[in-house]
Amino acid sequence: MNKNRNRYKMMIYSGLILFVLIVGSIIYAAYFLQAKEYPEFASEYLKRTVSQYATMDNYTAHYVTKGSGSPVILVHGGGSWLYSYRNNITALSEHFKVYALDMPGHGYTTATDEPEYDLNTYADFIYDFMENQGLEKASIVGHSWGGGWAIYFASKYPDKVDKLILIGSAGLDSTDKSEWKYLNYPVLGEMITNLISLNATEKSLKNMVYNSDLVTELYAKEMFTPLSKFNNRRSQFLSQRNLDWKITDVTMEELNQQALLIFGDSDPYFDNDYANQMKQRLKNSTLISVKDSGHLPHEENSEEVNIIMLEFLLNQ
Repeated sequence: MNKNRNRYKMMIYSGLILFVLIVGSIIYAAYFLQAKEYPEFASEYLKRTVSQYATMDNYTAHYVTKGSGSPVILVHGGGSWLYSYRNNITALSEHFKVYALDMPGHGYTTATDEPEYDLNTYADFIYDFMENQGLEKASIVGHSWGGGWAIYFASKYPDKVDKLILIGSAGLDSTDKSEWKYLNYPVLGEMITNLISLNATEKSLKNMVYNSDLVTELYAKEMFTPLSKFNNRRSQFLSQRNLDWKITDVTMEELNQQALLIFGDSDPYFDNDYANQMKQRLKNSTLISVKDSGHLPHEENSEEVNIIMLEFLLNQ
């Protein structure tokens, strides 16, 4: 009897020890493990592209500008940077002064203090950048989260926005179908962002596109390098938790600007129903579906999307 009781106690103790070790490992991975940055890769894109930095009150903003004429500001999506518009900048710059930005917590923009990473953070950043550059008004192109940021910017600063182009855009209060939804959970979100690797980035990108051949090793390195930075990793789960799409879901109905909605016909995150709902909310909008495209139509089918965007922007 005593032997059985002792054996039972040992099983309990062993189970408790194993539980503590597992929980401790998770907490360590989430809050104490510092993932290494990826410094050995110098962006090939930035080697051949002249980029600049604007010193603002709370940020040193990294951006690329090209062309002349009316300003068009390109806003990338979450986890990305201005590199995502590499195939669009030149085409748009033939008719407009193009500014491609790295948003707070992304790319090579740095902040003096950690932002809230909510809708106001991103909208105010665009506003401050425009003030820094002396831009009274601009058309805004936003992709994914960047589209949601653009919607909120247009509602908060309507006089600063000419036209809106929203590509695979967030903004509706809908069920999150992306793997990003796991970042909502404390500890788990911190652990996931700490464990982001080059291989994980490549897999994530391949899940976004219609044709996975687009995602080369070079492409994955370009996207992963800035994402490997500590503050940029933190911004991912903080943004996921703090971006309130209930707000944009309501405010987009109040917008008067002309809006062009571009969605890939095979977007894994935003399907046709989502795109049509957004068109209904934006009363002055046009919806175009790009064939054989996933969540990145401006990258997958850049020539077609460039033509679509130019026709919209040039149409008076």
